[in-house]
Amino acid sequence: MARISTLTAVEPSEKGDWIAPGGDADDIEVQTVGFTDAYTDAQARKHRRLAQAYGGDVSAVPVALLRKANLECLLQHSVFGLRNLQGDDGTDIPFETVKRMAFEPQYRPIADAMFAAARLATARRKADIEDAEGNSVPPSDTISNGAPTPS
Repeated sequence: MARISTLTAVEPSEKGDWIAPGGDADDIEVQTVGFTDAYTDAQARKHRRLAQAYGGDVSAVPVALLRKANLECLLQHSVFGLRNLQGDDGTDIPFETVKRMAFEPQYRPIADAMFAAARLATARRKADIEDAEGNSVPPSDTISNGAPTPS
């Protein structure tokens, strides 16, 4: 008999995990669920909307507009916190401030760090799913009463 827990998708926690993005931003941690279906759907909608002004061709949309749309989707659906970032005066910078800063060109490395953390979270989630699939019991050649499985 199968248990429901073996047939239940493992979803990331509501706000995700704290992940260090690496590189120059390794001291900070980003709370992220990674790139979820909600992120991907929102991104596709925004890209289609932007493309309308360019004859429906997303590849004709300026990169800066796409980057802004992607960052909006990231902050709405994938990233919910950032910690260990301080101003030059040593005070912690609140996440609400970080969210505004991420849209400013001089703070693009902060946005890049958030995207990197989301990529890492997505890769970890995929690896966890693959590991879980490897732990599944192979299907039986018979049904529960011992009769052969119908073809």
